[in-house]
Amino acid sequence: MYGDSLMKKFCLVLLLIALSVSCGKDIVKPSDDSRAATDAVATIEIIKNAYELKNKDTLQNHVESEQFDRITSGMFFDRAELTFTTRLIKITDAAVLVDVNWQGSWWIGSSGKLDNRGTANFVLDNTANKLKNINGDSPFMIPVAR
Repeated sequence: MYGDSLMKKFCLVLLLIALSVSCGKDIVKPSDDSRAATDAVATIEIIKNAYELKNKDTLQNHVESEQFDRITSGMFFDRAELTFTTRLIKITDAAVLVDVNWQGSWWIGSSGKLDNRGTANFVLDNTANKLKNINGDSPFMIPVAR
């Protein structure tokens, strides 16, 4: 009986040592696709924040020129708040496509608050991580007052 208890303790100690050694070896590095997806979502968040703050310098660093002109031409609001919910990310050799649902509110002088929502597909260059195109409902366009 005494030997049985000692054997159980010995086996338990060996098991704990084996677990601690095996757990320490497996450091999982993120894949290239995981890194590309994370970077794309972060870039979209930077663009959203720059738009809300009307920060054209930051926008210019993260958006290709054609999209930059489209986004900045409609920045005549007093204040804007956007919320993005990422739905799907697709990665190709040339681009990272990020589908989002979005909701937005814009405050414009005497017009008051305008609300809108939609679905957009952001297309980012896979190498430069810059916004190339927006398909669907662009969240960077102020809705028309009804």
